[in-house]
Amino acid sequence: MSINKEQISRRAVIQALLPFGWVSDAIQKKSFTTASRLSLLKDIAIFAPGFLGACSSKPSNSQLKTETSILALAGKLRLINELDTLPISVVEQLLSTRVRPIFEPKPASIKYDGLEVKIWDSSVVLEKTKEPNIESAFNLRLFSDHLPESLFPKKSETRQIPYIDSIFTDSERNSLSTSRAKDGTIMLDINFPADKPFYEGFSPEITIITPSNPESIRQADQKTFRNYERFSFIKEACRALLIDILTEETIKKMHNLGLDLKMEVNASNTTRQAEIVSESVYKIVYLQSRVTSLTNFASDLLAVKALQGTEFDDPKNMAPDLLQLRPSMQAVNLGSSAKEVLDNSFRWVLNTYLDINTPSNRLLNKANNV
Repeated sequence: MSINKEQISRRAVIQALLPFGWVSDAIQKKSFTTASRLSLLKDIAIFAPGFLGACSSKPSNSQLKTETSILALAGKLRLINELDTLPISVVEQLLSTRVRPIFEPKPASIKYDGLEVKIWDSSVVLEKTKEPNIESAFNLRLFSDHLPESLFPKKSETRQIPYIDSIFTDSERNSLSTSRAKDGTIMLDINFPADKPFYEGFSPEITIITPSNPESIRQADQKTFRNYERFSFIKEACRALLIDILTEETIKKMHNLGLDLKMEVNASNTTRQAEIVSESVYKIVYLQSRVTSLTNFASDLLAVKALQGTEFDDPKNMAPDLLQLRPSMQAVNLGSSAKEVLDNSFRWVLNTYLDINTPSNRLLNKANNV
């Protein structure tokens, strides 16, 4: 495919889309082969005419879709570049092997200990705000383009799903009067009513919100601003990583306990077996404030660990909240396996935050009610 040079410069398109200049660096990184660079450029060039049209006149529906496609591609490229430029570490290796493949290319499914879990879509959304702040979020299941098949249990059921041990401190585990498995694992009841649908699989989405006018940031804060922007991408990737590991460990525990991971459902005028783990993990992560808080705070730790030794790891240009926790974070030994990283990061959060009376930590304390 070729494009008339008088129409548009490919590099100009990239720089117009992403004014911070990271794409030019990404194109030259050794981790990108020549074929990869050409592919990325061509992909963006395909959208160029519609993008320019959307900028020069009232956009049509097709132009809006084109612009959305460009921004979606830009978000994924930015995330992948940030992951590819991390120094080698345990966290970097886990992000490379477990998170990166979900976003490029998106797999149709992931196998966790033999169970296939669908991945419907994945996205990295770049948004702008008038506020001089950077915000970020991760959603495990955001069906923005299409809703998967609605599944209705053949009959109402309550299934017991195991909590991972590191979600609680030792004293909490001993004092909680909740249902236990034969090996002492704390179990959570997940309801599947026959008259309400549930869904298989995940649709992960990372959202990064940055100021629409970066020049509004004080010159003295520019370095900190850019560091925190990069940190936000890594943090949300780390949150995705923690939930990914949590899903795998939950499935392993269910297998060890001999629990059924599937359920008979009515779906599209047929009856079949559907996996219930993704629905259960989604409810555990987002309906239980304890797990929401753990993954949020633990992702801060993992991101700081992943960025150790980079420009981000400079006390002079680090956000105050992270600077305060930096000594504690540096002292943490995450281990070498995925489960060790999950357990040790969760334990660090529990040991660090349970004794501090701040709004965020009160949320964590409040979650003692399983």
